Amino acid sequence: MAIPGFKQWRRAARWIVAGALLLFWGWLLLAPDRDDGKAHAVMADPDELAAAILRNDYVRLGFLLGRNSALPVRDGAGRPLLNLAAGTGQPECIEVLLFHGAGTETPDSLGVRPLAVAAGAGNLAAVRRLLAAGARIDGGSAEGRTALVLAAENDRREVIDYLLNAGAATWPGVAAGRGALSQAVRHGHELAAVRLLAGGAAPDETDGAGDTILMLAVRRGMPLLAARLIELKVDRAHRNRAGETALDIAEKRNDIGMMALLRDE
Repeated sequence: MAIPGFKQWRRAARWIVAGALLLFWGWLLLAPDRDDGKAHAVMADPDELAAAILRNDYVRLGFLLGRNSALPVRDGAGRPLLNLAAGTGQPECIEVLLFHGAGTETPDSLGVRPLAVAAGAGNLAAVRRLLAAGARIDGGSAEGRTALVLAAENDRREVIDYLLNAGAATWPGVAAGRGALSQAVRHGHELAAVRLLAGGAAPDETDGAGDTILMLAVRRGMPLLAARLIELKVDRAHRNRAGETALDIAEKRNDIGMMALLRDE
């Protein structure tokens, strides 16, 4: 015996199930991909991240950048987070930031990139990791502040050796007097300058005033560097824009040792 209305109820149930399936399939097609972990990510607090980096609290940093958190590029003061970790020498924090997608070429307000920040701070482990992550070894600011230049300015000799062995350019096409060698001399780092010379830096570089590296060495009182430059047969008779030779500068300074060195044939 047929139950009254059973066919109508069964037909309605089929339509309900079909409608529910259509809604479910439509949701699968139109919903954002959950696998990328970013579709519904909430931006992590940049100042909390910066504080964790400064403490080298990479566990806290990883927690803040959990599966549902997006990585901000900069902290509240505008500092790129990867630059901050590179400058403070926190390789574990660098690893966490790279894992969560931090870019290796993000410049700070002066155009300096993370690799150059790490080099200037003497953080060799950070330099190694950033290069392994694809950072450009000669990437720099418009003024030519590359990793090698920053290492030279700050007398980071171990980093200088590593970058030279890795193929860093000593003169990456920057303005006159801005190469790694001239910057080492200007900042008073004679031994760093000697290492750069040994690594292939051009000994005849001149700056905007026409001063050669030899002239800068005389001005800074660097006899070891001056002797090495003379061994390399640099032009001792070169005159700068003021018409001075290296010997003229030594005489004005009354530097007897340097005068003897420059007069020695």
